[in-house]
Amino acid sequence: MDILMSLAITILSFLVVLSVVVFVHEYGHFIVARWCGVKVEAFSLGFGPELWGFYDRKGTRWRIAAIPLGGYVKFFGDANAASQGDVEAMAKMSEEERATSLFGQPVWKRAAVVFAGPFFNFVLAFAIFFAMFSSIGRPVIVDGQPVVAPRISEVQPDGAGMKAGFQAGDLVRSVDGTPIDTFAAFYKIVAASADKTLHIVVTRANGEDAALEATPARHPWGRSASVPGNRRRSRHDFARKRRRAEVRSDTAGPDGGAGIVGGSDASAMRLRMPRAQFCLPMATGPARTPA
Repeated sequence: MDILMSLAITILSFLVVLSVVVFVHEYGHFIVARWCGVKVEAFSLGFGPELWGFYDRKGTRWRIAAIPLGGYVKFFGDANAASQGDVEAMAKMSEEERATSLFGQPVWKRAAVVFAGPFFNFVLAFAIFFAMFSSIGRPVIVDGQPVVAPRISEVQPDGAGMKAGFQAGDLVRSVDGTPIDTFAAFYKIVAASADKTLHIVVTRANGEDAALEATPARHPWGRSASVPGNRRRSRHDFARKRRRAEVRSDTAGPDGGAGIVGGSDASAMRLRMPRAQFCLPMATGPARTPA
């Protein structure tokens, strides 16, 4: 059942992404053709029998077809959905009709309509990466692989991170002499170090190095400071685990005040995990197990 569900989600995700890419591509052809005075007869998302559609005020038929593996824009004078010219139909057109057909346009307008589809896909890719880098930060390349840098983007007021001396913008360099290249590596060491004092070297935002000491508290659910022992975890949880970590104090009060939150090298993002899932309690005083 899990395999079938995973397969269904994969296929659905593929179709959604493909539909978005196709729509943006065809919309590029469509809008530039409109700007150039070309009449658009149909805008189809998918092929085959029509499932749903409507006419806009300029007479274009917008349709969703049964086979969601592509799409097309049909211009006035096209012989088919591939925009091949209908020579016989063109010969019978009046000058007014020819002026609204794709093949009746100057070469530069036809070239603009053809170029618009790939160009809009380029703009889409740029927008997606811009949104990603703005929200979750620029990936850092380590050994040829993109990773999240071990940079502290936020320190919670009165939390364990602040008591230990962490500051927003700190870049973790080493833990107990072990070089740290990624936030996942930092998380792994902290998760396996319950009740153990860690000697952490960080580089401040101003470029100066600082040596800190912190003791991760043993998690009340299990044997380590990482995760609850009896919770069923999906692959999505493990993906989040690699990207996110929250350090909390076992003496922070009833609200379980947060300590430090890991971020990306390029943006001061806030990566927070649900506290019932992956949390790293960190104590800065004498190590003890919460009651």
